Amino acid sequence: MFIRFSSLLTAFAAALLVLIAPAQAQPFSELNAAEQSVLRPLAGEWDAMNATRKKKWRELAGRYPTLSPDEQQRLSARMHGWSRMTPDDRRAARDQFREITAPQASRPEAREQIKKQWQEYRNLPNDERARLVQESKQQGKSRGNEAVKRAGVPPLPASPSPNR
Repeated sequence: MFIRFSSLLTAFAAALLVLIAPAQAQPFSELNAAEQSVLRPLAGEWDAMNATRKKKWRELAGRYPTLSPDEQQRLSARMHGWSRMTPDDRRAARDQFREITAPQASRPEAREQIKKQWQEYRNLPNDERARLVQESKQQGKSRGNEAVKRAGVPPLPASPSPNR
């Protein structure tokens, strides 16, 4: 009886694993045609990705048709750039992203300071805001991320008018 129960339990566990195994873990060749089309820049490394990363990329591929043509083009260019980055460059890019976003997310006083600065910026005359935008663009060009430059990722398009 114990052996039968044990084999039944093992069979049940195996069936459960098959049923709940994430579809995101499937090989690139088994993705649907739309996903393959969007995720083609990542095809070479797809099978080496962990299930979590695959899931995120597949979710992004699912949203792709809802993006504007400009956003689709930008996303595609970013994927091509990302696929050309070395693992060290990717790690550096992730670290830089965390560094930029962490202070805003972690401390309420930092969020309040950002809100205050944003309000001060919005109260500036249009010509002063335009000057600050131009200065920011110049600074960004001079201190761009080296990993992103090496990967050949195109810069983001110009930001919307400061008059918004």
